[in-house]
Amino acid sequence: MRAVLKALCTAAAIIAVGVFMSGRADVQAQTQGVGPTLAGMIIDQTDAQLRAEWSASDFANAQPLDLRAAYNPQAAAPQLSGTPVQTLGAAPSSIAAGDNSNFLYDPSDAAAPSLAPLLDAPNAFGTSGLRFSSSRNTPSNSATDNAYPNRTIGKLFFKDPANNSFVCSASVIRHRIVATAGHCVHSGNGSPTGWYHAWVFVPSFRSGVAPFGNWVAATVFTTTTWYAGGGGVPNAADYAMLEMRDNAAGQRIGANITGFLGWITNSLLGNHVHMMGYPCNLDSCNIMHQVSAGSGPANGNNTVIYGSDARGGSSGGPWIQNFGENYVCTSGCTANSAGRLQVTAVTSYGPVATTPLYQGASIPDSRWVAVYNAVCAHRVGNCS
Repeated sequence: MRAVLKALCTAAAIIAVGVFMSGRADVQAQTQGVGPTLAGMIIDQTDAQLRAEWSASDFANAQPLDLRAAYNPQAAAPQLSGTPVQTLGAAPSSIAAGDNSNFLYDPSDAAAPSLAPLLDAPNAFGTSGLRFSSSRNTPSNSATDNAYPNRTIGKLFFKDPANNSFVCSASVIRHRIVATAGHCVHSGNGSPTGWYHAWVFVPSFRSGVAPFGNWVAATVFTTTTWYAGGGGVPNAADYAMLEMRDNAAGQRIGANITGFLGWITNSLLGNHVHMMGYPCNLDSCNIMHQVSAGSGPANGNNTVIYGSDARGGSSGGPWIQNFGENYVCTSGCTANSAGRLQVTAVTSYGPVATTPLYQGASIPDSRWVAVYNAVCAHRVGNCS
């Protein structure tokens, strides 16, 4: 990743907070508001208008955002905001098989991702000494990617104000709610000109295939900490959430199609997670990837770093504690349903140099809860 991974999603609080303005000069129907804690944008375009902004070539040639920060481990623990809050995940109401003939584009037409070169082949720890395991989902096939909980994770396409196509990663955390990085929704310049647009989320994306269709955003929310933070990292709250529109059959993505992950705040430091997403230095961001690692140190400004060889494209991907299928404890173990499949953070940034091999994330705290409450309240059925 280039300087630290920027956040592209903005969390809009209660829409009544702040003055509303156009998100793009050529899209007069969009409105947005900025409050003391949250910033958000309502997307008033129709589904047809949003989908018309994308061609197969746009999808195929989307590039990763790239953010980097200096390695700056701090001895002191982060100053967390708010008491710990959590939600639990759930499988979808019906487990339909994905349609693996539904190509979003032909992978042979895709341009090579633009990436900073790696100095050495990735290994299990790098110069930071943070150990990790990195692999495709195992076994690596569409059936694995299409199973719950993997099906909650997907590739997020969007465009910047100049209409260039980009990719991030994201995950479903409630009936209509998708979580990603703040820098995947807004540049962080504190201005309406910084909003991105035309977000399309593709759960279980694999080599051009959209097995569960593609979903367009209705509203996007991020923290004011990211929105007005200057676009640099580490940022204390580089996360965002999007409200996705229902499909043509009236189904909600999390409730009926993918299921959803839970989440927990104030729990990133000292944990162990699976960092999921679509890094473009690994399989050209065409195949879902996972990095399993234990917590590294705090890295300043309410962020924590974990060992990882993933780079641009993985921004916004979930860091999930207790990832995998549940089990029955028969002896010498503990029940594991509580705290299972909970998002503890989303990928925010990586190092300036390639050799340390780590990624950083903001610790979700009361600002995460405020964003979640705002997007839940925006429309009946978003979260219940």
